[in-house]
Amino acid sequence: MTTSDKISEYFDHKASSFDAIYSGQKGAHSQLWDRLTRQNIYRRLEFTMQALYPLTDKKILDVGCGSGRYCIEVAKAGAKEIVGIDISPKMLEIAKNLAVNYDVSSRCQFLQSDVLDMRDTFDDVIAMGFFDYVQETEEVFSHLRTLILGKMVASFPRMGAPRVPFRKCWLAIQGCPVYFYTKSEISLLCQKTGFVCNAIIKSGPIYLLIAEPDLKFARKI
Repeated sequence: MTTSDKISEYFDHKASSFDAIYSGQKGAHSQLWDRLTRQNIYRRLEFTMQALYPLTDKKILDVGCGSGRYCIEVAKAGAKEIVGIDISPKMLEIAKNLAVNYDVSSRCQFLQSDVLDMRDTFDDVIAMGFFDYVQETEEVFSHLRTLILGKMVASFPRMGAPRVPFRKCWLAIQGCPVYFYTKSEISLLCQKTGFVCNAIIKSGPIYLLIAEPDLKFARKI
């Protein structure tokens, strides 16, 4: 089984419980646990909406879209076309159903795809909770630069956060790899792959990045 298969299997298994973080369709104890430990998930959605404002008439790519919650929100905010890609079939199934429920399915497309296979261009790209599971980060960054006309907003698990040992051990037991980053590593990734780093913000156990393609990068190489 490949690493990609392991990640897909993990998120297929977790699809319903993961989406319930947003829907609140959990027991009282689980909801309390989410409020205590999952605030970064809510904050990064708010951060994304603010960073990409205004979204009216934009074409958006959501990399590692999961159950499609970001796609739904940007569609509600006026984006004209949203493509969500993920490697988990069950996550994508939830995303498609949610798009229908929120009456935005005509503007949302969900694909089981690797980001390196994408060839279209987009106004902005969302990569929240995605780089946690990417080993070849520089290759993915380089490819994303070719797809983006405007901004990329992304999150990265913060090296040194208190929960790192627990999360690393837990996901290892599940057979799912996870990667952690320092602020300087994220900044260097941007420099090496042709991004201007507009902001790297520490938010609890994660870093939040706003970056855009460096239009002068081609002349540097």
